[in-house]
Amino acid sequence: MSLLVALQHRDLDPNDYELLLRLDDRVQPRTVNELQLSQLPVTELSAADLDEHSPITCGVCLEHFKVGQRCKYLHCGHSFHEVCIDAWLRESSTKCPLDGLELFL
Repeated sequence: MSLLVALQHRDLDPNDYELLLRLDDRVQPRTVNELQLSQLPVTELSAADLDEHSPITCGVCLEHFKVGQRCKYLHCGHSFHEVCIDAWLRESSTKCPLDGLELFL
């Protein structure tokens, strides 16, 4: 905490880089728990779900969806590969990676 107080009262310089990294490591991101993840709708994609002329991509890995893959939908309407969005929400955030909307208030 004393590091933070010291930084507040002076200009930062290039030597503060390592100090800022240490402060960043101390902040744990808010994440989604397994119960919340299980409440999000999931579907296995069929050929009817995919349009060859406008392929749909996962907003996390940026790969095109393929028939048979499991797709998870967020409340904001965005869709992702189930494994991609589950990893994002478990490890990084409680928000949609595309629009930043909070998933569970």
